[in-house]
Amino acid sequence: MQLAGEPRSAGSTTSDGDAVLVPSPGNSVVAKAGGESPGGSLRPLAQSPFPREHTYQFFSANGTKQVLRLDFQSRRFELLGASASVSGTFAEDASEPGTFMFASDRNTLGYNTARFRMAGGAVIGAFPVAPAYAKGPPFQILPFIAVNGFVTDAASLDGSYAPLETNRTSTGLAGGGVISTEITEAGTRMTTCIASTPYAIAYCPSGLARTYAVRQNGDLWHATNSSDTRDQFDFAIGLVGGERVFLSVGAFRDLMSMGAVERTGLRVGVPAGADAWPLSFGTGAAVGGAWGRYALDGTTLRVDAVDTTGQTKSIGARVGESMAPYFLSAVRAVTFGSGAYGGYAVQNKTLFVAWGAPAGLPAGLSIATVSGAGTDSRTGDYTAFGLDGQRYAMRLDFDARNYSVANSAGALAGSGTVQALAGWGYELRDAASATRSSVALSAFNSAVIGSLPLVDPASGAVRQVPFVAARDFVTAQPELGTLPMVYAYWFSAGQGTSNPPPVTQTLGADGTSMSVCAWLPPDGLSSVPCPVQGQQNLIVTRGERPGAWRANAPGAAPGSGEEFYLARIGGDLVYLSAQDGTFKIGLDISPSARAWGATSTSGVQVTASLTMNPIAQQFACLGYNFGTLDCMRIVASPPDDFGFFEAIPSTRPVRRATFPAKAGVYTFHQGRTLMVMQGRTPALHQLGIGMTP
Repeated sequence: MQLAGEPRSAGSTTSDGDAVLVPSPGNSVVAKAGGESPGGSLRPLAQSPFPREHTYQFFSANGTKQVLRLDFQSRRFELLGASASVSGTFAEDASEPGTFMFASDRNTLGYNTARFRMAGGAVIGAFPVAPAYAKGPPFQILPFIAVNGFVTDAASLDGSYAPLETNRTSTGLAGGGVISTEITEAGTRMTTCIASTPYAIAYCPSGLARTYAVRQNGDLWHATNSSDTRDQFDFAIGLVGGERVFLSVGAFRDLMSMGAVERTGLRVGVPAGADAWPLSFGTGAAVGGAWGRYALDGTTLRVDAVDTTGQTKSIGARVGESMAPYFLSAVRAVTFGSGAYGGYAVQNKTLFVAWGAPAGLPAGLSIATVSGAGTDSRTGDYTAFGLDGQRYAMRLDFDARNYSVANSAGALAGSGTVQALAGWGYELRDAASATRSSVALSAFNSAVIGSLPLVDPASGAVRQVPFVAARDFVTAQPELGTLPMVYAYWFSAGQGTSNPPPVTQTLGADGTSMSVCAWLPPDGLSSVPCPVQGQQNLIVTRGERPGAWRANAPGAAPGSGEEFYLARIGGDLVYLSAQDGTFKIGLDISPSARAWGATSTSGVQVTASLTMNPIAQQFACLGYNFGTLDCMRIVASPPDDFGFFEAIPSTRPVRRATFPAKAGVYTFHQGRTLMVMQGRTPALHQLGIGMTP
């Protein structure tokens, strides 16, 4: 593999024939577009005081490629563009070692967020540049990445990449996303998938794949659409920290319509197989011209940034798990706030790149350097509710990768290791028997679902116990009333081949009462609202354990009723109970419950189906169609069954799903974080619980 831009000694000749602006001593010079540069003169690069090893190809979010030169002895910089150049000084930020602040006449805003950091032989930062197609200020502070090591051998280009794109169209709209990209045939062919979802190339839907012929174009590579030559662009494969980075700037054709609308911007991404997804923290350019720090602790992303007015913004987001093999394993979905805004993120050992539209900020790209390894906030103590109707105390350590489980009597029921899986999730491996969990763990900050491999100490028999575990519970009684109405789904191991139907449970406004609807209409779903004759009224009192509550019939002995918990999971309150061989989970069905699919334009994905004979099932539901949602049931590759959802009146988060090939009918109930799937066909004695993105 050959590298371009290798360090050369001062005074060596160059082949690029470019000239460099060298400012007069003591002056900060700004060259005007189309005009002369006062106070400076043009010299050949060989006479430049800037070391060659500190000369970089500068790829900016405004869609331009320029040349950046840095001199760390004099603390001066030059940025050379096709029509305008600028030079100035930079200084280290005393409050943030390793961050340098650009001083430039272009920066006329109240607070200077034009900064940079060095990482793996590259420069990552933000600088005031002329925005593409924009009206208003002549310069905006936008992210950039500058590199001086590149792949120059065609055969070494081959590989799959996950570039994130930020752009602005000729009509002034800002946007972006993931452009799945694969280079093959010794660097002569490129395939992309132009979709709103980051499909792996092998699973790109028909009609969304584009192929390109690739040839060298100076110090870059040029891709031309094999079907429409209007669609062509330059790109490079940079080397940052010894790892490949896909880079491209310029005008990209709107391939969704092949129309006249072009978008100008930046693509930057890592290899598509970079799915280790380490916990990390770092510093860099954030959306909206901001500069800040990020922390990634497993499934939660936090960004603390300062914008160009000097105001500090804190952004929290949920980061999903890998959705390989159908989607790029390097990409994680990012959901901001309540779920109304989304984006994507990729990272490797050196770079963290995210695109999204957080509430209150414009859509844009964030590029940061990885400073170190983070800690996993999911590590801690959980209460696990098993589908065997028992409650367990669970300790999970995602940093040390081990676990332990105790039963309700406090006796050790199992322990072992937590191991990451290649595709998504984790598995538990029992230390005594090496038995693995049959359903992979899916974990999100305050909740975990999966199966426990429990070994009987006397007989050595292994049980696989599906479970839902949580650690943040409602302990104030008035707060119980904030979850006014739930559908509670039952599972009883001794129920045979039929599933108990879900029931409606309504908690009183002050949390001291509960009404259970025992009346069922012909469709088997509890009626909303419930007829008076079908109601059973209970009294709610505090339970014997922290976070536990009791629902007792009037006049019944204290402690004789159902023990339940309300867990805070991803913005939802979830009803959980495991007692006397019966498991129950309840999700919100009140009028304020979220509408179906509101958190994701690509639908929902149930990553595990839990039954008393647990198997790993995936339900990937994609593409809305006038109120219905097509769905595919995935137990292998390719999907083994396709079905569809239909609405159920008065149940906003609930849908009925039918899978013809399996003669199966399910009820799907979607929350913000969890989804419950219950088999309605008598032969389907199942209760599925999954994480939704």
